[in-house]
Amino acid sequence: MAVSYIRETGLKDFRGIRAPKRTPAATFASFGAVDLMPPYAGADIMAAVAKYAAGSPAKSVMDLPASRVGSPEGFEHEGKFFTMSWLSYYLRYAYVSRHLDLSNKIIVEIGSGSAKQAHLLKMAHPDATILIFDIPPQIYVANQYLKAVLGPDVLVPFEKARSIKKFSQIERGKLYVFGNWHIDILRGATFDLLWNAASFQEMEPDVVRHYINAASGARDVYLMQTMAGQGVASAPGRGGVIEATTLETYRAALPNHAMVSQAPAHLALPVQPKRWPYTETFWKGRPQVQTVEKAPGLLARLFRR
Repeated sequence: MAVSYIRETGLKDFRGIRAPKRTPAATFASFGAVDLMPPYAGADIMAAVAKYAAGSPAKSVMDLPASRVGSPEGFEHEGKFFTMSWLSYYLRYAYVSRHLDLSNKIIVEIGSGSAKQAHLLKMAHPDATILIFDIPPQIYVANQYLKAVLGPDVLVPFEKARSIKKFSQIERGKLYVFGNWHIDILRGATFDLLWNAASFQEMEPDVVRHYINAASGARDVYLMQTMAGQGVASAPGRGGVIEATTLETYRAALPNHAMVSQAPAHLALPVQPKRWPYTETFWKGRPQVQTVEKAPGLLARLFRR
């Protein structure tokens, strides 16, 4: 549905779409591409952001204004433009910054949606290297959005990134756009942070394990999910998942990481929605434990005893 809509209408005003649910245009809202203004004053939204981000060493939100590309709904604050959606992405960045300085880091985001999160991270830390992965049509929307807001010296768009076969070909300081089928370039590679927000929860546990296994070289991991999992479908063809992906799924898939933080995720709103079940978690890599296969001297001494 989204593909037909994009071909007919394009992306000129995609961030300001107001459409009934289950229509082609409504697809954009499902992956975070739409920026609509809630019934709150801009000053109240900024006060909520300041409250939720208090104490974080993240770059100031006033240094990270939103783009007007795609005709989003928003507001002016002290001469700069913001949207509620953009500021919610800022709050995720503020949370992660409490645990990791993203300067000069290599960040991999699986499930980038419209790429506003990646854009914000690149604005905050221009020396960071960012790789985003997603399915079509999301990755097409992300690719076109990033080409509109970033220069060619920063962005490696899908058209060029698709030819990359090895992680060693990644150039530091760039932002790369990949399809999810390129995930295997991460195998065997070491990088700083794996990032997934509100995406793994939509997948079956075996699919989540596939992605995390491919990205197992991540030193740290950020997950924002509904940790109880999505509802299981009552019958084939009904809404829901076949098997829920839960916090225990992540624990089992990340045996070399320890969850060091768990907190309610916040939208950039003065009052949080009653049905907002998202939790933010940060996982630190455990020190590598030497195995007996790599310690034959110790094993021999034990047997001699």
